[in-house]
Amino acid sequence: MSASVSSLRLIAVDCDGTLLTHARVPHPDSAAALRRAQEAGIVVVLASGRAPSTMTPIARQCGLTGPTVSCNGAFVMDAEGATIAHFHLEDAIRDELVRFGQARALHTNLYSGSQVLMSTGGEFAQEYQRRTGLGPVPVVGYEAMSQHTATKLLYFDHPPVIEDAVANAPGSHGVDYELVRSEADYVEFLPLGIHKGRGLQILCESLGIQAHEVAAIGDYFNDKEMLEWAGYAGVMGGAPDPLKLVADIVVGTNDEGGVANFVESILNP
Repeated sequence: MSASVSSLRLIAVDCDGTLLTHARVPHPDSAAALRRAQEAGIVVVLASGRAPSTMTPIARQCGLTGPTVSCNGAFVMDAEGATIAHFHLEDAIRDELVRFGQARALHTNLYSGSQVLMSTGGEFAQEYQRRTGLGPVPVVGYEAMSQHTATKLLYFDHPPVIEDAVANAPGSHGVDYELVRSEADYVEFLPLGIHKGRGLQILCESLGIQAHEVAAIGDYFNDKEMLEWAGYAGVMGGAPDPLKLVADIVVGTNDEGGVANFVESILNP
């Protein structure tokens, strides 16, 4: 859905692959452009699959003070950090997905609110910590995950292994849970009906902001519903071609500071 950029009151921006470079740090031009938007009175929202604990440092680095949509829409917080909405997987579905991960020795992360719990240590745990900037993460084992509410659950492995997990995941995608792809080596499981678009919608309802007053930008399939819901949608130049079909504008890559191009199209149409 296209909107007049002059009516926009909120910009939602994805983190990895969008605001962040391949080194997983904010592109300086993108960060500066988002600050200009914030100074112009536009609410700037980080909307990510990440846990809130790894989004706060990004916001701080960029000088952003807005709300957050985390865990791909399952955990929404206001600018002061108060919870607006928090969804979780049903316990039986959580346990079934954990058993599947254990049977296939898939590195499994369970997100419980702002906390991330891991099934195992090793290469995937270390790589996930490197990508997200997480400090020490509890490695609780598969069995202990049943003791924690699951905001979402993630498998992390080599892309061919993840493709096989997607094809053979237990339960019924679209009936028991939402299955989303946020990176080639991730697959995520969210509560039924929850995605970034729904999380952003809930946030905007709390702020009295309508869809036609919202701009959003992202780079991967977990951004699709958010981009479809927003009045003005931007997609990064490195995004998969199917995602570009929902865009009002395609900008440069994350390493080129494409978010800055998107913001400038709003501030200086």
